Amino acid sequence: MILKEYIKKKLTKDISEGASVVSVARKVLASLDEIDFERLNYIVTLESLWKDHGGKTIVRRHKGNLKEAIVLAEEKFCIENQRKDVQAGYRVEIDLSGRKYFVPLEYWEDFKRK
Repeated sequence: MILKEYIKKKLTKDISEGASVVSVARKVLASLDEIDFERLNYIVTLESLWKDHGGKTIVRRHKGNLKEAIVLAEEKFCIENQRKDVQAGYRVEIDLSGRKYFVPLEYWEDFKRK
């Protein structure tokens, strides 16, 4: 395949995917006032700081509120890693209409274990 053809194919695919992203974003934005933030689909990833030494990273999906999502992910992390504390990097996302949206630390840091 000629490089120009490859780039054209890649750009066409990117445009198509971009249109899909915009379409979903518009749909979610239009229904934002109807979304119950106490019943969202959260995905909490806790990446063990000890993964190079056998620590396990967990991904916990939860339908409910953000505080519950954090607390339950931490509980699962502690059980999986046989720890009482959570030594992990956090990533929190919301799944809206099949698209994941990152939730910044400022919205959930108060829910973390101290």
